[in-house]
Amino acid sequence: MGAGIAQVAASAGFETIVREVSDDLITKGFASIEKSLAKFAEKGTITAAQQKETRGRLQGTTTFAELKDCDIVIEANH
Repeated sequence: MGAGIAQVAASAGFETIVREVSDDLITKGFASIEKSLAKFAEKGTITAAQQKETRGRLQGTTTFAELKDCDIVIEANH
């Protein structure tokens, strides 16, 4: 669920930081986002440039310190 929220935020133009408890979970979430964005690009829903721009607005971290300058924090539990 968190990957989907992050994808929507980044697609809307927001710089987005995803905080997870491990780098493995960040990698897994970003792989899910990459797959989803690729499907949208294949279908023509977004352009390759939009796909790249969206991915460029996403950043991963395992620390809360990286969130200190965020205007909005969304918590998603599964």
